[in-house]
Amino acid sequence: MFKALEFKNQKKQILRGVVFGGKEKKGIIFVHGFERKSCEKKFKNIIDEIKGKYYSFLFDFSGSGLSDGDFEDFTVQKLSKELKIATEIFKKKFKINEISFIAHSLGCAIVVKFLENNIGFKNSKIVFFAPALNQKELQKYWFVKSKFKEKEITWNNFKEYIDSNTINEFDKYIQIEEREIKEHIISNQYFLENVNVDYQDILKSLKIDFKNMLIIHGLNDDKVPIQSNYDLTEKIKTLVIKEGDHDLEKPSVVRKYIKDLVEFLKKV
Repeated sequence: MFKALEFKNQKKQILRGVVFGGKEKKGIIFVHGFERKSCEKKFKNIIDEIKGKYYSFLFDFSGSGLSDGDFEDFTVQKLSKELKIATEIFKKKFKINEISFIAHSLGCAIVVKFLENNIGFKNSKIVFFAPALNQKELQKYWFVKSKFKEKEITWNNFKEYIDSNTINEFDKYIQIEEREIKEHIISNQYFLENVNVDYQDILKSLKIDFKNMLIIHGLNDDKVPIQSNYDLTEKIKTLVIKEGDHDLEKPSVVRKYIKDLVEFLKKV
């Protein structure tokens, strides 16, 4: 059984999602990433596996999926506020006692920002898929990959291509007030917000019990290489999927982590 759920964000824009019912008053909120939607296959795989045991809430951030609003003013700070509203409504409407978060890519940074401003949830169970936390390095990595498309750029060698000219170009790039990306128009707010931010540092400052966290990362992820999270993967249980890409949705890949993920959610 599921119910559609609409609510308003801090700008009074309508966000839309769906809640799957559960037997226990425990809830999971699924947090999608940059230019993504809540109806991702990896999220549905988890809901199918828990078979109605927990309440599950999937919603689209403003400007994404079925939700209203503009993608243009996308920032981690803005979406962390939307996550707060979503969490409060989910808890109240369905009388949820405990909340867990499952996030993908930049959605992981949104969860960290949410936790920074809402410390009452710092003991929640958290699952991160391919977390794009090290934004200050990832932005440069993505820029270098786009600039030197004829080269084989990896996380291990991208800094070799950064010189004063490249840095100057990068600085100009993030200052562009508006640009077209895959599906949307976006302003420079997101880039300027995160150019010097590593959300690993924020997460560590919150003094979270890392036993409550699980990272799932593909070794073939060239969008957010696993090495970018070097500060966390040594401290948090990390399932490294050898054949895994950034999406982690191929059936053969899902089979390598789904049972461990569900067992992690069951543990008190």
